[in-house]
Amino acid sequence: MARARSQSASGQQELASIRRESRGLFWFVALLSVFVNLLMLTSPLYMLQVYDRVLNSGSVETLVALSGLALGLYALMGLFDALRRRFLAVIGARFHDRLDGRVFDASMRSGRTDPAGELDAVQRLLSSPVISAAFDLPWTPIFMAMIFVFHPLLGLIALGGGVIIILLTLANRLIQREPLAGVQAAQVDAQRLLAQAGRNADAIVSLGMQEAIIARWRKARMARLQMDVRATSRGGSVQSSTRATRFVLQSAMIGAGAFLVLADDLTAGAMIACSILYGRALAPIEELLANWRVWEQGATAWQSLTYAHARCGKWCRLALLVLPVPRPSEGHGTCSRRAYPRPVLPRGSGCRSHLSRL
Repeated sequence: MARARSQSASGQQELASIRRESRGLFWFVALLSVFVNLLMLTSPLYMLQVYDRVLNSGSVETLVALSGLALGLYALMGLFDALRRRFLAVIGARFHDRLDGRVFDASMRSGRTDPAGELDAVQRLLSSPVISAAFDLPWTPIFMAMIFVFHPLLGLIALGGGVIIILLTLANRLIQREPLAGVQAAQVDAQRLLAQAGRNADAIVSLGMQEAIIARWRKARMARLQMDVRATSRGGSVQSSTRATRFVLQSAMIGAGAFLVLADDLTAGAMIACSILYGRALAPIEELLANWRVWEQGATAWQSLTYAHARCGKWCRLALLVLPVPRPSEGHGTCSRRAYPRPVLPRGSGCRSHLSRL
């Protein structure tokens, strides 16, 4: 047990050191996320100005100026978001490239293809929108606070809706944990069976065991499909409930805003701006909920790679055997790798002249 924990800690440190090589890119992605979220305020501010100033003043020039400014800010936001996704893809590719050889060595020596698939899962996680949503998540309370600035009632509705969405997200994680673990275990069993069948294909064919192997393969695949359907149905139910809840909360936000407008406690522009801010505040949570399986698979693959990476590190250090340089001795010819005795040939034979040329 202690040895396994030490190997896990060693693998964890090595993987973390490889991930830290992209620390500069992560900081740059965080900086781009700041600009992207600040530019997200373009839409609510534009609606606020249009409904509260342009419609009241009837100024076409003001509308054109605001529209041109908003268009430029939207283009800048799209550029920053594209750069952020590109840098995340580079981070995932760099991590994959640094571990590709070690994972291949682990797969070759263990006879299993699991480490290669686990590396792909981690690379997908690092390049997925889940990381972008994680960088956007700290802005959720900021957008909620802005709604409180417009009116406390709308802020309370937004806060209560956010709590409900978070609870649904946690419920989705608890409900899908067992089926997802079963899916992964069944997938590992199926891949292991396929690898064993490939290594022993000649024996299986000669013994006439094709039907039995195919039956075992179909049984393993069917177990995996059943667990996948179970996990998808459970997760789909929670996601549908979350989506319906969001629509209800947005309608409640608009309805409460309209009531405040009729009571002269809020303007129409502020009502629309609060609705947009609320949608933006919930966007990272919904993104994490939609891609939760990518997060789970990546986290599980990361833990598995820690063990495989620690074992591969020992294998790689023991793979090369350094032999001593042979010493020349009398009556022996030498080369760079080995020593061999010089053959003794009878005098007058034609072989001696040919060997002397070698």
